[in-house]
Amino acid sequence: MRIVAGGQVIAEHLRRFGRDQLICDPWHYLSVLEKKPGALRNGAPFVAWDLPLPIQQVRERLLKQPRGDRAFVELLLIARDVGLEPLQVACELALECGVVSGSLVMNELR
Repeated sequence: MRIVAGGQVIAEHLRRFGRDQLICDPWHYLSVLEKKPGALRNGAPFVAWDLPLPIQQVRERLLKQPRGDRAFVELLLIARDVGLEPLQVACELALECGVVSGSLVMNELR
């Protein structure tokens, strides 16, 4: 399925025809995470989220910190606007420093 506006494809989703399949695009659920960041830990769309390795590593470290789920959600919200590549680079830089915090990654993004 494609959604087109102004001659541009603005969204595209493959259809699944099998039975008993749960297909979730985590990016569609960011508004849920804004209200309930704890869903990041066990929510079906987020459990097997295939993010680039540096982002996954930052996620794992942040989720071990108090309010780390909220910090990671803030990073995802920024990535929604700027793209995954800048977030990946910011995460790589934070990991190189050896200290990972949401504010450090955000500073690298800016």
